[in-house]
Amino acid sequence: MLSCPELLSPAGSLEALKYAVMYGADAVYCALPRFGMRAAPVNLTIGELHDGCIFAHARGKKVYLTLNNLPTNDELSELPQYIKDAAEAGVDAFIIADLGVLSLAKQYAPDVDVHFSTQAGITNYAAATMAYNLGAKRVVLARELTLTDIAQIRDNTPPELELEAFVHGAMCMSVSGRCLLSSYMTGRSGNRGACAGPCRLPFDASAGLKPGQPGRACHLSLKDMDYIPHLRELMDAGVASVKIEGRLRTPEYAAAVVTACRAVCAGQPYDEKLVRDIFSRSGFTDGYLTNRNDGKMFGVRTEADAAATRAATPKARELFRRELQRVPVHYELSGGVEDGGVKLTARDDDGHRVSVYSADEPQPAQKDPLPGIERALGKTGGTPFVMDGLAAAPGEGGFGFLPGAAWNELRREALDKLLEKRSEVTPHAVQAFEMPTYPAHTVGQLPALAARFANAAQCPAEAADLCAVLDTPLTLAPMQRALVPTGLAIELPGPACVALVYARSGLSIKHGLCMANGVGVIDSDYRGELRVPMVNLSSEPYTIQPGERVAQLCIAPVWQAAFTPADELTDTARGAGGFGSTGK
Repeated sequence: MLSCPELLSPAGSLEALKYAVMYGADAVYCALPRFGMRAAPVNLTIGELHDGCIFAHARGKKVYLTLNNLPTNDELSELPQYIKDAAEAGVDAFIIADLGVLSLAKQYAPDVDVHFSTQAGITNYAAATMAYNLGAKRVVLARELTLTDIAQIRDNTPPELELEAFVHGAMCMSVSGRCLLSSYMTGRSGNRGACAGPCRLPFDASAGLKPGQPGRACHLSLKDMDYIPHLRELMDAGVASVKIEGRLRTPEYAAAVVTACRAVCAGQPYDEKLVRDIFSRSGFTDGYLTNRNDGKMFGVRTEADAAATRAATPKARELFRRELQRVPVHYELSGGVEDGGVKLTARDDDGHRVSVYSADEPQPAQKDPLPGIERALGKTGGTPFVMDGLAAAPGEGGFGFLPGAAWNELRREALDKLLEKRSEVTPHAVQAFEMPTYPAHTVGQLPALAARFANAAQCPAEAADLCAVLDTPLTLAPMQRALVPTGLAIELPGPACVALVYARSGLSIKHGLCMANGVGVIDSDYRGELRVPMVNLSSEPYTIQPGERVAQLCIAPVWQAAFTPADELTDTARGAGGFGSTGK
């Protein structure tokens, strides 16, 4: 059983990073402006990341960088520089979800640890083991796991693989954030770090409900998770790190939650009301962890919740009045009256060592000065250090007497120098990189227009021209067929609708070019760009020019035909085969 897991706090800004490190977190996670799961202006710049790593490392804490969104082909060329900059800043690990990003991180910064993000959806021990085999030091488990699931993963994975679990914060209504709702409704992709949170909005679900059941409500909004009461159970299950969600929340929020977690680890009570008041959505849930998935998991942020947060913020701010002292410092004191001064050496457990000398000569002491010296050197408040012993080696005549102000100055000078030494940059080695180039190849043009309909009533009744979207003219030999792109993407509302594509007099048919099947029918299974099958029925080659009208389109419910396609066909087209599918 672990003594206490790592407490991992969010850091949406350099200020939040410093607060989290000073007041209880063992590590923080943050992002640069690109490639993280929070596309927000509060992310760190590369300069701030550099400063944040120095600040955290000087206090013995770690910094993890999120590179866990899903980059596109066009963005991959920018990733190596991001990886290089982060490694040189000294980050301790990359949090990654995409296998391509994993490959680039291992190639260009092999010394930086890799943590598999919760976005990777690790829900079983086989997936966790595969992540380890791919080079992950840690996996961030899916939020939806039960305590039994977590214990089984620990029992069936390599002991060197660390497990990280969320302990507090917001939950997505979809499995570990794999959600397209925001992308569909607002054009802002949650998988690209830009979720608009539409699941927090009210929806009307009146149809089919019994009288008295809520119709218009926030049916998709989950309460925040709170596993702090279960923290010791998570420890017993083998979790090495517990993560607090909330990079977009305040430093006071992080302080309240970190303080509560530290209290539980120490076997002490914590202020449950402060944790609830600093942020909640009508309370908390532990439904996933305890396998009680029911309606009690849902909740919304109310005005009463917001008022409680405003009232609790000053109290939470009191939690970080003074920096927690957590870095042991060992003193060595030598010299004294006969040496004309004293030498104070301060060292830490990481091998850093500094020495300072008194400016004044000590005078013979009338009583043992050592108790007073120990008291003066132990006053480390306002620093990250805590005194962990004094090795005294007085010279001839003893240490002698120095005023208290002199000992305080010696202590301050020694601790300042030790902190400065601990703040030296520790960059990771990076490999020279050059993104490979691939031969250019022709790809189809993106649709000029994409149409999606919520219901049949929204479908247009009038036919619209379909024009050839071509880079260069397309020549068809006599009786040759071809699929001609139109630049139109169609997504039909359901089985009640069809798309009818047909040729009319006045189009290219008068030149001998017509649709291969006369009239095409596209059913509701069709998705994607519409390509019209054309055939040259003349005895001469025919060239289709870019932008030339080749057919017409009308979308209509099957029970309400907006036109009679056969009436619009010429005899030549009518004899070409009647109805047929153009979309398959």
